[in-house]
Amino acid sequence: MGGREAVAMRRLTIARGIASAIASLIALTGSMAADIESAAPPKQGVEIAVLNASLDDPGWPVDFDKVLPRLSDARTAGARITFTESDIDEWNWNVQAITLSRTATQRLLASLPAESELADSVRQMKRGHERLNWGNQIGLSLHTRGFLVTLQGEPVFGGVFLEAVSERRVNIPVIRTTLVDGRVVLHVLPVHLPFLMVDPGSPDHDVTIDQVAPEARRDWQMAKIMLRRAYGTEAVRIRAIVRNSRLHETLQRTGKLSTQ
Repeated sequence: MGGREAVAMRRLTIARGIASAIASLIALTGSMAADIESAAPPKQGVEIAVLNASLDDPGWPVDFDKVLPRLSDARTAGARITFTESDIDEWNWNVQAITLSRTATQRLLASLPAESELADSVRQMKRGHERLNWGNQIGLSLHTRGFLVTLQGEPVFGGVFLEAVSERRVNIPVIRTTLVDGRVVLHVLPVHLPFLMVDPGSPDHDVTIDQVAPEARRDWQMAKIMLRRAYGTEAVRIRAIVRNSRLHETLQRTGKLSTQ
């Protein structure tokens, strides 16, 4: 190959490299733009966002009125994973049980934090629960992680994922998780009620054994004591916020609401 041909080949190689770099930069810019666009909750419909923010973060508030702004800021910074109405198979209003679709369930499983991402306290709890065969991988991996429910882009309520057998005391909504027929069910409680998997719902409903976490059923009668806290002033106030009338109307209109 002559000198001129060699120079031409080098120029062609450089040109191809520049073109490839530009294409990569354009793709990266598009990806960044998409991330920025997805940082804020959608202005239409319902969204459930699982956040990276955690109860173990420094200065994390444990009262509802203080935690909602913190969760909103965390959502704006970007969620770990989000679910919209299309990801929800059913929202049982009476017991506040949200059943995700099988596809959404697989997405959630794929998004679970690795062991290295867990706070030391969560990692120790998870290992201890696994040795005792308590809980499930979803709830254990998301323990103390924040969540936020929005409607038309505005916060409705939020809180943290928290295992039923936990000594944490927080006056904010908590989510328990179960896996039923290949679908994740998110159980929303107005505050942390130790041992209970679901919100009793009203003072005239007695606690039954199926409402108690399996690992606590040997002494499940003790869970009845939690009713005193379930119907405390703060729990009643937060329960009313969780059962937002506009949220109810939206779920009813989209066919996602169940009252069975």
